[in-house]
Amino acid sequence: CIYHGACGDEITFTNGDHSCSLGDFPGYANYAGNKAFASYRQQATDPAIVLWPTLRAGGSSWTGYVPQTTNLLNDFIARFSIDTNRLYVAGMSAGSPPAWDLLSLRPGYFAGALLLAGAPGKAPPSAIKDVPLWACAALDDELGRAASVQGEVESLRIARGNPLCTLFNTGGHVDGITMGMSTP
Repeated sequence: CIYHGACGDEITFTNGDHSCSLGDFPGYANYAGNKAFASYRQQATDPAIVLWPTLRAGGSSWTGYVPQTTNLLNDFIARFSIDTNRLYVAGMSAGSPPAWDLLSLRPGYFAGALLLAGAPGKAPPSAIKDVPLWACAALDDELGRAASVQGEVESLRIARGNPLCTLFNTGGHVDGITMGMSTP
């Protein structure tokens, strides 16, 4: 399950948003790094179903979506042959807080998490400290997300978690996320 960041809803996810505060935005589905999950090569070597909830048209906040995601996951597991030992959650930028909070709603449910150029959610770090977690950002992130990522990693370590942290030297906000998504 992947939560997208700002400038994305059910319309702009594929069509893009030319009025996005981050500049001319092509839409999440159009980034090459994101297409890697659905590529033939990926599916041939490590098949996956990617559940990518989006905000409703015009929506700008993930508030209320986390419980809906839980229901959607339950439905997918009931209807499809899903390896429940290999469920992962990811959040990019503004999608990191709901990913963080989803982890806390389902202790022991996810095999791991990836948080990209984001910030922690409302759940205490102790609620998710046992989930293998990898956080990434670019040091030159123009939104200051490198410091946020370092803060969330430190809070998990204080809670006795063992998260991984990758800080890319360059890339800014968007390319820092893309590099994190593309790193094996």
